[in-house]
Amino acid sequence: MLGIEKLMQQAKELQEKMATMEKNMATWQETGTAGAGGEAVRVTLDGKGMVVTVEIDDALLSPAQKIVLTDLIKTATNQASEKIKKRVDAERSELFGNIPMPPGFKLPF
Repeated sequence: MLGIEKLMQQAKELQEKMATMEKNMATWQETGTAGAGGEAVRVTLDGKGMVVTVEIDDALLSPAQKIVLTDLIKTATNQASEKIKKRVDAERSELFGNIPMPPGFKLPF
C-alpha cells in the first residue's frame, strides 16, 4: 500500500507543479519573424499558443490590406490552434479515459 500512497503523493506534487507552470504560461509571449532580415512579418504568441499580434511591414501592403490581412491571419491561426487543442484533448481522453486518476488530476500534456 505504501507504493500506491507514494505514487499518489508524487502525482499530487506533479499536478501542483503543472498548475504553477500553467499559471506562469499566461504571462509568456514569444515572437517569430520572417522575411527582409526577419522584420517583414512578426507574429507574437501567448503561452497557450494563441496569436496575440501579427505585424506586417508597410512596404508589403497598402494600409487597408494590411489591417484586413493581419486580422485574417490572427483569426485563422487561432482557429487552427483551438482545433489542435480539441484533437489533443480527444486523443488524451481516449488514451487515459479508463485509468482512474485522483480528483482534479490533470496530465501534463
